Amino acid sequence: MTLNNKKNYLKYFLIQLLIMKMATENLKGEQQRRLEARKNYIEQRLKPLDNFNSLSDGNKINFLQRKIKILGFFFSFVLSSTEITLSRTS
Repeated sequence: MTLNNKKNYLKYFLIQLLIMKMATENLKGEQQRRLEARKNYIEQRLKPLDNFNSLSDGNKINFLQRKIKILGFFFSFVLSSTEITLSRTS
């Protein structure tokens, strides 16, 4: 390998190293941005739960019924999606 080839190889290697470093920094920045967006979304969408013990019995029942309805819909969706996936593979 001639001196000129060695210099070109070294330049190529350094450029590749720089590209990898920039890509790593960009990826870290993107991950941080997504984490901040997720955190902001959760803070905006989720309200703190009032003291559950301070609710009347009727309000507790109503609250729990609404949550059960939401969870029931979620689980039925997940189960139906799983059944569809299983039926496609069978």
